[in-house]
Amino acid sequence: MHPGSVMAPTMTRMAYLTLRGIAVACSLQSIPKAPPRIVEVHPGAAVALRGAPIDAVRTFKQDVGARQELLTWLAQHGLDAAANESASDHYVAACAAALATWKWCTGKTVWLHPAAPPFHAFDYAC
Repeated sequence: MHPGSVMAPTMTRMAYLTLRGIAVACSLQSIPKAPPRIVEVHPGAAVALRGAPIDAVRTFKQDVGARQELLTWLAQHGLDAAANESASDHYVAACAAALATWKWCTGKTVWLHPAAPPFHAFDYAC
């Protein structure tokens, strides 16, 4: 993985996303009858740790061919609906995050750091 591919939530480029994520998580937790389970994932790490082609993981943000390679890989790992010829890097990352979340829900994570409230309210999983 490239240095800087995992950024601290307080970094300038991540602060807005971090605040938005906090707001979404708080909204979801406020659902009275059945709040959903929440997990944090890193899409690139989720597929890299499962054996996706590392060159494709490193370049999918810039390279359409790498995105297609990862989508093919994701389909081979159960995300059949992932095929999309005009997929953006955000689409591929969302599919990778869905894979990590699915595996977390079924107890098949490759890497897990359990929640440790109040500072880490949710599991981190890949």
